[in-house]
Amino acid sequence: MTPWQYTSPQQESPEAHTALLEKFLAVIPYITPKDPELTSPRLWHPDFHAVFIEANPPLLLDYGVDMLMKLPENFKALDDATKEKLRYQVSQSILIHKYETLTAEKNPLMYKAMRHPHGKTLKQLEAFVGSTWDNCLFPFEECLVRVESEWSYFGTNEPCPYHFSAEEIRQHYEEVESFNKSQEFWKALQGILTDEGYASKESFSKAVEILGDLREVGLGNLKGEERRSFDEETRWVRYRGAAKDDPTDMKTSSIPPTSTGAKEKTELKEAVKEQAAATSNGLSVLDILRVLAGLLIVSCGLSYLSTSGESLTWGYNAWWTRAREWKSLIQGEISLTDAELALYDGSDPKKPIYLALNGTIYDVSISPSTYGPGGSYHFFAGRDAARAFLTGCFAEDSVPDLRGVEQMYMPVDPEDKTGLKPEEREKELEKARTRKKLTKGELKNRHAQEVKSARKQVVAGLESWHKLFRGDKGKKYRRVGTVRREEGWLEKIPKRGLCENAEKGRPVRKYE
Repeated sequence: MTPWQYTSPQQESPEAHTALLEKFLAVIPYITPKDPELTSPRLWHPDFHAVFIEANPPLLLDYGVDMLMKLPENFKALDDATKEKLRYQVSQSILIHKYETLTAEKNPLMYKAMRHPHGKTLKQLEAFVGSTWDNCLFPFEECLVRVESEWSYFGTNEPCPYHFSAEEIRQHYEEVESFNKSQEFWKALQGILTDEGYASKESFSKAVEILGDLREVGLGNLKGEERRSFDEETRWVRYRGAAKDDPTDMKTSSIPPTSTGAKEKTELKEAVKEQAAATSNGLSVLDILRVLAGLLIVSCGLSYLSTSGESLTWGYNAWWTRAREWKSLIQGEISLTDAELALYDGSDPKKPIYLALNGTIYDVSISPSTYGPGGSYHFFAGRDAARAFLTGCFAEDSVPDLRGVEQMYMPVDPEDKTGLKPEEREKELEKARTRKKLTKGELKNRHAQEVKSARKQVVAGLESWHKLFRGDKGKKYRRVGTVRREEGWLEKIPKRGLCENAEKGRPVRKYE
């Protein structure tokens, strides 16, 4: 594992590995294909790595392109770069079509496996389950999240044997973009350096140069123990960089003691001192304003250098510090109906990707690999799925109707808990018979308190998602408008109960 690979915060937790493996063992009997041909023993060498991949075709095929079987009519009028891109897209599309056609003819069983409705998910589960300690915990969890969200399509009458809570989904969701960026980074280095740290002799010097730049960026961003550990893990790059002409020389270092960034920081500090000295006597209001403006500029400059250009405000992320928020204010907010919102699901590359949360529309176009077609969370795009954000039931709850959703936070008596075995239920019923009986007034008061608490949790749960999509947590998303609905729209649709997983996840009422 290289220091530049994305690593889940739970990667070193044995409990996290055990919990996911137990989910895998519980679910695999239900989703294994029933077709004996597909489950028959075969010699297989999938050669998986810690990335999401679509299929296992020959290396001459690029399954990342959108299928395009012929050049567009305006091809001659396009610029050279676009022409080259389209030629590649068409040539790969023709190769893929030919490869799959011949595979179906020459190797029908392999083609059958490739075309299995859940082949991608099953193949990735098999690959990642044995590699969770090789930095594959996050992609393994992603597969299990996907299984639960697609459960209704697996053709089983049994309920999914596990459930990710809304909070677990939210935490996982926050990692998705970082993981995808990591994968895009290694994809960009394809042919120079692999995610396992391999570089050919021809690309070695270029790889060292790139890693040297990455090391400097990392050291500039990290602090404390994390920085010290990163420095130790990547120090070899200094020696390799200094000994490019003689790879055997591992003791030479040509890294200057003072970087350009450090020099600029020193100059900025000196500017502060000069400004202070100049204003030591006879200060006017204008002088004070000049000093404050100078300090503000210096602070922004130091912040910019210290965060490698990420922030002018030392990581403080209030809405007024984000340029995209000012852009939205200048442009004005949009207003879309649910039908109009559906047109912004990423299927049209000329349109931005929008999703809505409880009537507020957010632009998530910055993450097409997450929200666009084929993305892990594409089912959120082009709709208001506020209920699913809370319940985690993506298939049946991708609607804005929040009526009754607070019940998922309201406790149930131990004997009424969903999923109890008969002997467990009988044991709880026996305890209930000896339990102190509450008066009608006490029951009414308890219910009122539980409803109040549950509604607060609904508001808090939605707000945590709003913070993510507003960009408060550093994601480059932004609010762009609201969903326009006719008055009384909610009363015109049937009220729904809790989905099965949300019902199963309800807390148990505590008794003394």
